[in-house]
Amino acid sequence: MQTSNLKPLDNAAQYGWACVGWFGTVAGASTWMLCTGVFLIANGDTFAGMIPVASGLITLATGVVLWKLRDRLSINNAMIVLLAVTLVTVSIAIACTVWIASPDMLARLRWPTNPIPMIAFLTLILGAGIWTNYSQATRQDKFETRDNKTLDRSR
Repeated sequence: MQTSNLKPLDNAAQYGWACVGWFGTVAGASTWMLCTGVFLIANGDTFAGMIPVASGLITLATGVVLWKLRDRLSINNAMIVLLAVTLVTVSIAIACTVWIASPDMLARLRWPTNPIPMIAFLTLILGAGIWTNYSQATRQDKFETRDNKTLDRSR
């Protein structure tokens, strides 16, 4: 039996796929869009409601597809994709709801009238998440030997 002299640089950065964690993230990212869309459709604002519903379904479908590909994807790369898709779908859902829904419907939703601060905040938060997962993914490919030489496993 041959032993390797390689050890991960950062053991804390190595985490794996977990069903509850993954689908909790996916549900949290998509459920509010589905609920907003259903509320708008149920109250007669069909066109305005279709966009958040479609955005929520796209986010949900992305999560399911990434889960099915989990044997070929690292969790970090999958999170980067999910966060990027969520950034786009949430921004579209927010902006279109503000611009298309009637003022009465926005008041009933207690929705802000200007989407820019919400979209900017989400961009900042999701951008930080994408960066964090990207940096974790690149660190997982680096290993040190016992004599402190760094090797790149990604090549």
